[in-house]
Amino acid sequence: MMKKTLAFALGGALSLPAFAAAAGELNLICSADVVICEKLVSEFQASHPDTKVNMVRLSSGEAYAKVRAEGRNPQTDLWWGGTGDPIFRPPPTS
Repeated sequence: MMKKTLAFALGGALSLPAFAAAAGELNLICSADVVICEKLVSEFQASHPDTKVNMVRLSSGEAYAKVRAEGRNPQTDLWWGGTGDPIFRPPPTS
């Protein structure tokens, strides 16, 4: 279940922009907890070994400011935000 949820959470990254896929590199801003960001990167790279992920952890405000500042010269391929707790929380036991 966790792998399916993780794949869904990374749906945007799994369909990389053409320029990111062609370059073999993905520039990611992650606004979730750093442990979750690192887990997402490791899971993605395990299934996409030919794509290097450059991840930077920024708060939502910092990420928004960075994306706006890039304006006409975007450097970021993907901004992943929100909580990751539901993805990595173990299922309840009955």
